[in-house]
Order: sequence, then structure tokens, then C-alpha cells
Amino acid sequence: MKISIVVLILSICSIAFADKPSVVISSDATSIFQNESFQFTVSFNNFDGEISMSETKGLEKFNVIGGPYQSSSNRWESINGETKSVTSIVLTYSLRPKFGGSIKLGPFKAKSGDKEYSSNTITIRVYKQGDSIPADKQKNQAYIRTVVSNKNPYPGETIRVDYFLYITPDMDIRAPKLVDSPKMKGFIKKDIKLSDNRELVQKIYGGIKYRTLHVLSYYLTPTASGKYNVESLVLDVPFKEKKRRRRRSFDPFMDDDIFSGFRSYKEKRLSSDPVTVNVKSFPSEGKPSGFNGLSGNFSIKSSFDKDSVKVNEAITIKFKVRGKGNFNDLQSLGINFPNDFEIYDPVRKESLSGDNRGWVEFEYVVIPRFPGDYEISPEKIFFFNPKSKKYQTAETQKISLKVYGKANNSMVIPNNITRKEIKVLGKDIRYIKKGKGIEKNNISIQNYLLLSLGIIFLPFFSYLFALKSGKIDKNSLKRAKAYKSFMKIYRKSKQEIESNNIKEFYSLTELAVFTYFADKLNKSTSGIIPDEIYFMLSESSVSDDVIASLKDILDRCSLNKFITSSIDEAKSDFRNLPLLLEKIEEVL
Repeated sequence: MKISIVVLILSICSIAFADKPSVVISSDATSIFQNESFQFTVSFNNFDGEISMSETKGLEKFNVIGGPYQSSSNRWESINGETKSVTSIVLTYSLRPKFGGSIKLGPFKAKSGDKEYSSNTITIRVYKQGDSIPADKQKNQAYIRTVVSNKNPYPGETIRVDYFLYITPDMDIRAPKLVDSPKMKGFIKKDIKLSDNRELVQKIYGGIKYRTLHVLSYYLTPTASGKYNVESLVLDVPFKEKKRRRRRSFDPFMDDDIFSGFRSYKEKRLSSDPVTVNVKSFPSEGKPSGFNGLSGNFSIKSSFDKDSVKVNEAITIKFKVRGKGNFNDLQSLGINFPNDFEIYDPVRKESLSGDNRGWVEFEYVVIPRFPGDYEISPEKIFFFNPKSKKYQTAETQKISLKVYGKANNSMVIPNNITRKEIKVLGKDIRYIKKGKGIEKNNISIQNYLLLSLGIIFLPFFSYLFALKSGKIDKNSLKRAKAYKSFMKIYRKSKQEIESNNIKEFYSLTELAVFTYFADKLNKSTSGIIPDEIYFMLSESSVSDDVIASLKDILDRCSLNKFITSSIDEAKSDFRNLPLLLEKIEEVL
């Protein structure tokens, strides 16, 4: 009889409660840090028809970094002889708050048929890094903190970024897994090698005791002025959690903590807050005319292997720049060698640490072709010192050389001709065949000289006459020279793409662009800086889109000294750069 009553009661309860649909929201945390994510679920229980969510109040105050992931279950119910299918659906989100404070979630509303159902509400307390957290909330807290050594650097001034994982002492973790490394647009990034034996270290931050782990570090060198974001670092961190087992015995010994529970690890996704770095422009006051964007603190010294040589004997001259700064912007020097010297292309050597501390050396081989006493003027480099916030100059000593012996008059080579160019010139030499010609006795030496001079200078005077009369356009000549210089270098870059040598392609591309604008501005290639190019184009009413596209290509040229672009990106730049210059030519 008692059993019949129990069954009757259970049947009545099932009839009373089985049919009631509901919407329930819940979360696995009620207090978190702003850069911490948490799991949020929306449960639709006991619906026998289609369900549509009509309102998600409070969800807009969070970033959805995962989900919604859906799971469902079905069962059949028979009530008063009627059988129907009942469905329960669970949506799971991974959320991260957009700001701090108390944030209310809910009510969420869902429609099924002609009825609307409303959920409960929950409140999430969000703390910012460094906030004073109540004692009862100082457990199970974890976040990633970003430390930037200098948030207001100048272009070329290297800064350091460190990422630390902070956890409260009551938490245990395993090694974090990198999900997404931070993006560093506007910077040249170098990894900093950290010790493989890093351990958790005790620290107090915001009045709370933490254990911290040094996760990642980078050196960043900004390439231009402006505001840039050091983006978020995302980690999956396995946290140890305790789960209770069902009690199996009344034995007090078996109820000991060792047997009453076991520990497992559950991954939690954490991300750091992005940090804005404001890269300041170089001041205009006191800027020397020879400044090309070099930033840091430098010294320069010259050396040579001998100060007295014979004619046609080689001399090795070295210029070594030491210091800390953006050595990448120091690709060449403008040494003023005597005109009677044959100059070979310099060899550039460097020894630099990750924070751009070290030296760069330029080694020249020169061959004097005539005897005499020569001087090489002091070489100056201009740079901006971020610490003193002033422009400074480093200068070498004057070099004095004595050349003795007899000149070989049959070999006069112009200044700044490279070894390759000498070979090309050699191919163009033509020998004059002896024939009847003009007999020596039939013409005087004076007339012979006058005739020779007339032949030599006739093209020159014809050119001057045409230029003065307006038959030759100076700007057209300038454009033709600039574009010809550009294409001479740029054609070589195609071979590098075909050889899959991306870094050398971008190196030649940068040289080609700088050579083009150097001809436009009547400057040496070493005296050209990107900001000067963009300013000239802007003043000449070149469209912002063209300037932005050119800037993107030059930025990649700079970045590819360290980070290699894809072959598809290189091919795209190879196609687009001449088209950009054509658009620039139309305006200039």
C-alpha cells in the first residue's frame, strides 16, 4: 500500500512539472579580472517546439571569444495518454568583459510558439589590474600583465615588452600554451630568449600577493611616428581543480581528504590587455640638413692600414660606428674621397644585440691613380638622442695620405666606378683600325687639336643650345633619369623573386625606391628618409591611397630585414610598385 502511494505521488509530480519550459543562465565565475575569460551557459529546458532567442540583455558588454557551442538532448513523455518529444538545448559561450565594474547579464528571453519565456539574471564583478580586491574575492584570480618599458618612444628607439602571468597563491598550474602571439604592426620585433628554467616568483601587486611567471619578452623598434597597439597575448592555462567523489564508506579513515577527492586540470583562456604606444615625431627645432632618421647614441671612428702608398696600390679604410640605436637606418656613408681615387663598393659588417646595441663597420678599398698628398675630409653622422632629446653629431678625424710613384696616364678611371662597371666599360672599348686616313704631314698639330676638340664638345654645346631654346624639357629629363635609375635596380629584383630570395628582393626594392626619389630631390641615396618622401608626395597633391600603398611596401622592405614575407606578397609588391610610380609621375 505504501509503495502504491509513493508511485502515485511521483506520477502527480511528473505531470505537474514535466511540462514547464524554462530558460536558465549561469556562469562558472562571478568575479574576474577584465582580461580574464569565463564560461557562460544558456539552458533551454523542456521545450516541445521550435525555440528562438528574442533578447540577450547584457551580452553586448562582453567580447565573445568562443561559441556559442550547442548541445541538446531529447526525450519522449507520455502525459494523459498523449506522447510528445521534449527537447533541452544548452548554449555555451566563452566571454571576456569589455570594461570593469559590476555587469549584469540577463534576463535572456526565448519564444516557443506564441509564448515568451524569461531567464534569471546574474551579476559579474569585473576587476581591473591593480584594483583593490576584497579579501573574500582574493582567491582563484589569474590574469596576464603587459609591462612596456617606454610608452612614448621616438622612431628607431628600441623598447622592451614583457608579459607576466599572475595567479593567486591558492592556484596551481601547468605550463601555459601559446594560443596567439601579439601582433606588432608598426614595429620591428625581436624575440628575447628567456631561461628554460623559469619558476613562479612571489610578488605583491595592487595590495594582493601573487605568484608570477615570466611568459614572453620582445624588443620593439618603432618604424614611424604615430599611435600603435601592442596587441593581446592569448594563453591557455591548465589550472588544477578539486572534484569531490561520492562517499563510498562510513569508515572515518576512508573519509580522509586523500580519498575524498582527486585533482584534475582544466584549461582557462587568458588574454592580456592591449597597450597603446605613442611614438613621437622628431622635433623640427635644431634638425640638421643631413639628418636621415638615425635615432640613438653613436660614435664613429676611422682607421686605415697605411698612410703612404705607391700609385695603383690598394688602401683599406674602415669607418666603425658604435653605440645603441636603429643601426638599420645606417646602410651607407657619404664619404668624400678624392677624385683621383678609384673606389670599390664598401663591405658592411655588423655585430648587434637584440636591443640594437653594438657596432656597424664600413670597409672601403681605394686605389690612388696619381701621386700627391691627399686628404679625406672628416665623415659626420647626424642622429637624434632620445635621452637628451637633442640632435647630435659624431665625426671622424681627417685622414691624410701620401701617394708616390709615377702615374699610368693610359688608365684614368672616374671616381665611384665599381668593379662590375669597369668590366662593362671594358666590353664597350673598340679598337681603331689603321688605314690610309689623314697623313701626318698634311695637317698641323694645332689644326689636329682644334678638330679633336670640336668633335668632343660639339654634342655638349648642341645640348646646351637645345636646353636654352626650350627644345628639351628639364623636368622630362629629370623624370626620365629618375625612372631609368629605378628600373635599372628594380629589374635585378625580379631574379631574386624567381630564386625565392625574398629578403634580397626587398633590399633591392628599397634601394630602387630611394634611388628614384634621390634623383627627384637632388640628394644622395643615404640622405633620403621615408618621412621626407611622404611629405614631398603629400605637398605635391599625390593621393593618400597612393602614399599609403607606397608606405606599406617600404614598411615591408624594412620588416623583411628580420621577418620574411610570403612569396605571394613579394610578387604582388613587384607588380604594384611600378604602377604606383606611374601614378606619382602623373602628378610630379
